[in-house]
Amino acid sequence: MQTTPLSLVLGVDVGTSGLRAVLLDRDGGFVDEATSEYELRSPQPGWAEQDPDQWFAALRDALAMLWARGYSGSQVSAIGLTGQMHSLVVLDADGGVVCPALLWCDQRTGAECLEITERIGAERLLERTGNVALAGFTAPKILWIRRHWPEAFARAAHLLLPKDFIRQRLTGAFVTEMSDASGTLLFDVRGRRWADDIIAQLGIDPGLLPATVEGDVVTGVVHAEAARLLGLVEGTPVVAGGGDNAAAAVGLGAVDPGVLTLSVGTSGVIFAPLDRYPTQVDGRLHVFCHAVPNRWHLMSVTMAPADRSTGCAISCRRFSRSPATRRTTGSRHGPPRPIRARVGSSSCRTSAASARLMRTRPREASSTASTWGLGWTRWFAPSSRASRSASARGST
Repeated sequence: MQTTPLSLVLGVDVGTSGLRAVLLDRDGGFVDEATSEYELRSPQPGWAEQDPDQWFAALRDALAMLWARGYSGSQVSAIGLTGQMHSLVVLDADGGVVCPALLWCDQRTGAECLEITERIGAERLLERTGNVALAGFTAPKILWIRRHWPEAFARAAHLLLPKDFIRQRLTGAFVTEMSDASGTLLFDVRGRRWADDIIAQLGIDPGLLPATVEGDVVTGVVHAEAARLLGLVEGTPVVAGGGDNAAAAVGLGAVDPGVLTLSVGTSGVIFAPLDRYPTQVDGRLHVFCHAVPNRWHLMSVTMAPADRSTGCAISCRRFSRSPATRRTTGSRHGPPRPIRARVGSSSCRTSAASARLMRTRPREASSTASTWGLGWTRWFAPSSRASRSASARGST
């Protein structure tokens, strides 16, 4: 008879067409998962919207599925968050949803992209944010709502990204992390902080934006109301996490240079980690912060490359070249060699498809940190366990 681990990690992925909850054991091995789907609305051609409250309802449904299989919130030691990037959530002063979330794949903001480029200047925008203005990014969506839904924007008190909306519902904290903030076009990717000058030039109140932390930081604990609604334990730590592709890359081992990942789902992504900000940035590739400290990454994205019900993630690692090979070929990399690929298929509705990889190769996939809970390993370290307050975890 198979026994259920006493200590689990819960990962939450706010996907484009469904939310997935994943349980991992303390070594990062896959335990179980549940998915709850929701509607993607397109009221006009090129528009893509969702109701953020449906994401939280989907989390409740997904957790109910897991609890019905015999798992318990008292087994969850920490929670990690990931999800679709760029999508804009607008909340009022009471935390209520003001308007539909404009998704990453929404294409209505062409005029706003031109406005941003003209106001800031193409070269300066690239220098300050590492990216060019594209319709999928968050800043153009802010300007669009301000122009076209002024009544809604007048009520705005907080601007969040999808996974950070779930964080707010769990903990009450308004916090994001570096990888997701990089996709807003309001972030100094080199300096890993908000680009205050860009924000000011666009006339955006910086008080609307969340605090930023690294992906392995604990951002709060589950509060009493969320614990009651979701079947979790009050005081369970919630880790910052990462945007979907950055989180998937960590799970696949793509943290240091030399490893590339290819993911295919509701978007297609090639992802290359860096150990420093690139010296040349020309706008042909996205430049974002990685979900772990002191790392960045390059990324190239295409829309809708796969059927919505399928997806995969591939990690390719180049073999190291010997000094002799470099001398004889005149190349640092040497002649073409076979690459080692680790492949994991997933029905996850976003490109954070590593959870299925963990099902087949759990140790390889999570040697650094869980795709779904960056930084959760610190909670399992003996020193961390000893210092953790019993009251913060509750009795089990």
